[in-house]
Amino acid sequence: MKVNQFSISLLVFVLFLQPLKAQQIIGYSGLFTFNTKYRITGTITNANTGLPIQGAQVTTINYTSLPSTSTGYYNLFVPYGYGYQINIVAAGYVTKQVTNVNVSISNPVTILNISLLPSSGTCGITTINPNPNPALSKVQQGGVFHRYYKIFDELTGNPLPLIPVSVTGVGFSLTYYSDSKGIVDISINSSNVSGGQPGNQASFSVVSVNNVSIANPIVFSCVVENQEYGKYWDTYTFGKIGLSFVEVSKRYGSSLSLIGYNPVNSTAESFEIKRQKEDDAGFEFSVGVAAGVQCGNAIAGGEAKTGFGGNVAVKTEDQYRFNRSQSATDYEAIGRYIVVTDGIFDFMDETLYRVLQKCESVFAGQNNLQLAYQGDKKSFEVGVFGTAEAGIGIGDSQDIGIAVAGKLGPEANIAFERYYNKAANEKERSIEFSGKFAASGNAGLNFGMSPDDLINGELGANVMFWNREYERGIRLAYIHDMTQPWYTIKEIRFTIIKRNVHSRTGWEEELTYFISGADLLDAIRNISSINMVSQLDNLPDGTVMEVTTSVFKEITEAIFNTAYYMQTDAQGEASINYKTERTDIQNQGSFEISIDGQFLASGFKATIGGGSGFEQGSFYTKENGKWIWGKHFKLQENSAMGTFNDSYQIFMQDLTNDLPAWLKAAIGFVDYITFWNKNTTTHYIGDGGSYIEIDENAIPEGLDSINCLSWSWYGDSPARTRSMLPLNQKSVNDIFRSRAQKSFAMEYGYGGFYQLEPLGAQLNDTCWMTIVYNDADVVDIDESTLGMYREDKENHKWVYIGGIIDTLNNKVTAPFTKLDLFTLAPAAPYGEFSLHANPDSLYSDGISTTIITSDTIFKNNHAPVEDGELYTVVSTSGEITTTDADPILEGKQVLTQNHMIEFILKSDDVSGNAIVSAFSVHGSSKARIEILFYDTLAPAPPVITDVIPGDANAELIWQQSSEPDIAGYTIYYDTDTILPLEGIHTVYGEPSPINVGVSTLRQVNGLLNDSTYYFALSAIDLSGNESELSEFLPVIPIENKKIQITLFFEGLFNQTMNTMNKVSNEYGPIFSDSIADVYKLELRDPLNIDSIVFTSNNRVSVNGISNFEVPGRYTGSYYLVVKHRNSIETWSSMPVSLDADMIYYDLTDEITKAYGNNLKPSGSRYLIFGGDVNQDGFVDTGDMSPVDNDVLLFSTGYLVTDINGDGTVDTADISILDNNSFGFVSKITP
Repeated sequence: MKVNQFSISLLVFVLFLQPLKAQQIIGYSGLFTFNTKYRITGTITNANTGLPIQGAQVTTINYTSLPSTSTGYYNLFVPYGYGYQINIVAAGYVTKQVTNVNVSISNPVTILNISLLPSSGTCGITTINPNPNPALSKVQQGGVFHRYYKIFDELTGNPLPLIPVSVTGVGFSLTYYSDSKGIVDISINSSNVSGGQPGNQASFSVVSVNNVSIANPIVFSCVVENQEYGKYWDTYTFGKIGLSFVEVSKRYGSSLSLIGYNPVNSTAESFEIKRQKEDDAGFEFSVGVAAGVQCGNAIAGGEAKTGFGGNVAVKTEDQYRFNRSQSATDYEAIGRYIVVTDGIFDFMDETLYRVLQKCESVFAGQNNLQLAYQGDKKSFEVGVFGTAEAGIGIGDSQDIGIAVAGKLGPEANIAFERYYNKAANEKERSIEFSGKFAASGNAGLNFGMSPDDLINGELGANVMFWNREYERGIRLAYIHDMTQPWYTIKEIRFTIIKRNVHSRTGWEEELTYFISGADLLDAIRNISSINMVSQLDNLPDGTVMEVTTSVFKEITEAIFNTAYYMQTDAQGEASINYKTERTDIQNQGSFEISIDGQFLASGFKATIGGGSGFEQGSFYTKENGKWIWGKHFKLQENSAMGTFNDSYQIFMQDLTNDLPAWLKAAIGFVDYITFWNKNTTTHYIGDGGSYIEIDENAIPEGLDSINCLSWSWYGDSPARTRSMLPLNQKSVNDIFRSRAQKSFAMEYGYGGFYQLEPLGAQLNDTCWMTIVYNDADVVDIDESTLGMYREDKENHKWVYIGGIIDTLNNKVTAPFTKLDLFTLAPAAPYGEFSLHANPDSLYSDGISTTIITSDTIFKNNHAPVEDGELYTVVSTSGEITTTDADPILEGKQVLTQNHMIEFILKSDDVSGNAIVSAFSVHGSSKARIEILFYDTLAPAPPVITDVIPGDANAELIWQQSSEPDIAGYTIYYDTDTILPLEGIHTVYGEPSPINVGVSTLRQVNGLLNDSTYYFALSAIDLSGNESELSEFLPVIPIENKKIQITLFFEGLFNQTMNTMNKVSNEYGPIFSDSIADVYKLELRDPLNIDSIVFTSNNRVSVNGISNFEVPGRYTGSYYLVVKHRNSIETWSSMPVSLDADMIYYDLTDEITKAYGNNLKPSGSRYLIFGGDVNQDGFVDTGDMSPVDNDVLLFSTGYLVTDINGDGTVDTADISILDNNSFGFVSKITP
């Protein structure tokens, strides 16, 4: 194992940590039983004097010893393992690293004596590169801010640990200590910033290092800001990442947030509302502004199921922000009410439906929402039972497909989102997974991420895929600046969500990385997965984007690995900021609000949240900072300190109160019923002839009057009918009525609505109500089944009262004893019923059957359903074999017999759970049952096709099983083939076995080079049956071979200095430090020169030197082929042997080093010809045309037409091209 173990696999671990196990726990953390058997021990001494060093610490990645004693003795307790990397730190000494320390079962105590070199004694302090510190630090009131500096030995440049650093300010003095890498974290509470009030600012100084005063103290400042705190309420139908995918049922949802916390009065400065509609087709909100997201409906592709229990859904969302402190005009108040209540439609009662309907009718044609509009979103989701055949088309025709390969796992979904952000003038394209995750292949999603190096677990610890109690979400979003071309990525955002909610309470944390920097974005632009996601709108016709969990692995490796090396090599702009937002979640039940108006002193009551309630949460920014070298450098950290006085009830009451009085007065027909005349018992209500009969003895003491508010679906009085509406309002009202009836799951509203106040008042005796209806109302229903119903506002349902129907006089009379909201409705199947299966599980042979029978099914009038009622039955798996009672209707229909339904389900040949649903064709009764298709046969062993040795790793490739119910694969390995296969591994790697999901490729890291490992594989099906092991394949990891090639590109060469110039754009050099440019190097097989054996993208320094590594498994000789963006492809003159550990090849010292002597002499050096702009192997007129065009356009930047790399396309570039074109320069190959 090499000292520079931290290679290309570093960032993969940083992102995705493996499941916790004993070897990753700090030795004396107390999390596991303390280990005293296996240890590394010895003495630590001064390398110059031999004297013991007291206070030194010995660490591995996850274990730390206690400080060494006065005799230099230390004990580091670790689990047994191989390849430990030991770091030894002590104040005043150079940190030392020892690799390949083994602790075996047979030899539990490893003696390791260590000597440390004293440092020079002179400590320096400098900023980190890249520097995470802002020019002015900021901290929220009550929070903590951080700044970072590096302490180093001024003589050697080595980092110095445990060095005291003193910081002072007004009334502040504190000493900090550098860590093992010499980094000192200066953290200061906001209370030390001039008292900590918002707006206060203070300066601090680093005055001494290692107790020695600094001649020029480092001064920094910080300002205190208001807390960023918010409160929100989500309906339980509001969909967001991190939540399980829910069946598509044309649901509405909303999220209301109070934002801009004002600590003076604990109020919000503004509120934000998001409305959502989820459906299997496109949707436009009834009142809103023009959508910024332009995309057609989703079209179910292949065997994707839509509708009840289906796979594919479309979610449309719009977003508005209003200033809460600013008084609203009448129409602004109406617009606010519409967007808020439209999103909570399914959580409102019938009274509020009438208010909303009235608001929408008077708001038509207004544009008061324009200024508040923030943007809109459309998402396309595939979930729950997604298969390789499930997909959706994006666009008005099915031109582009989105497919999900393999099972997504339980309670999981994948979504593609498009979001238009009007305020920032941005468009966002994102891909996301969400649901419950687990490490095992058959227990949830597994992303195939490798925990390669245990260098830093900060990102991985946030993902924690193995925790089955949490819900998880991951989103990758690509931000496009709409002022730039569509292909320009402004920023990439990578978000990890953890959510732990039980009984509607819990917490959620959202960690977002904001990835920017032109160099980083340019470097990752050509990753295929990134292109597919970021350019969804511009994919060619017929493109299919197949998404597997490995897509995330590819993208995240590309982004974070590239950023890591750009930062560590300082070779380009690669900025990654991060922010963690914390939400504490509670449940809020239903509540009552009052609709007051000048027309009525007492007002009318309404209920929000009936039958369900809302999720309520408070949110704040827990932490933000910079991601550098794979580590979080937090710049701010905060705790939840603020609180809003607002409740949802107060907010909704205020919103309702803001509605203009003239609108509330026009909601319905108002009757005032007083009891001063005891002889009058019949009181007419509304304007359609309906009345109530109240005996004086029924009136409770203190009730002087009853007020009645009445209306119909079509206006502010019960007598209004559909025929009275203007033509353009009929369809709008029809949609509103359908939406409301769907919310209550029944048809209702015949004869109008009558709300008696004071609502809920109990009468002393039975009274009677007669509701008169119109003949036009009952054309499409069985009039004889009409009955009276009252609204149960607390449970969001209509409760049957019954009554006597008089079809000749079109009226229904029924008793009542409490003041409620009343209407008429026809009888229809209603409510949920149960299904029972015998047997309750089936063998997944495609033959076995079960008989599914229901309980007695009832209607909304409590009577059993009649025989012959049609029910649709569907199953997500298997086949319903019962004869279809109505082949014209979609799906399989069965008829009720003896008030029940019965049908037969045949098993599938794939194991798993089948969701069987039944719902009435007429009415709204429904049922659901889950049937297990089980399998006792293990799958066939998989076939490993290759095991490729790498540097401290091995890559396994295997054939995908042809069996349809494979849930995942498990890798077993060890240094022998004797069971159990526990995997003799280093502490950087993964123990055997390794669950890898449904991927067919996996790299196992942290192996010892030059040791033989044996790998085998098993397959696991959805029933948990595991196959026998495949054949064992041996592999010997081998250290990479190093190649140093020296080359000069003609366009960049500076003959005076015998070096290359650094490529530039209009702002200066593209790469930092001594990097001149980048190029590609290929290894070609001399027996088949078209065969590219290996490719490496490399940097070359201004002195022409370029270092890279190739896998050690490559032996023999290969042609070296150099490809550069605007230079001639150049081959080595002969195959170069790779049999040595270090290979040197110089293309600058002799012309014969290139095949065909294809180099240009320049003084004592030889150069690779420039000018092949179009990379066709020739320098000719094909290259001249694009250069000429850019010269005429005065083009600047990092362009292929800029042959000399000075950032400007001009005559200097034409000169190089002309000369080489005249000389007929071209590539020369064997």
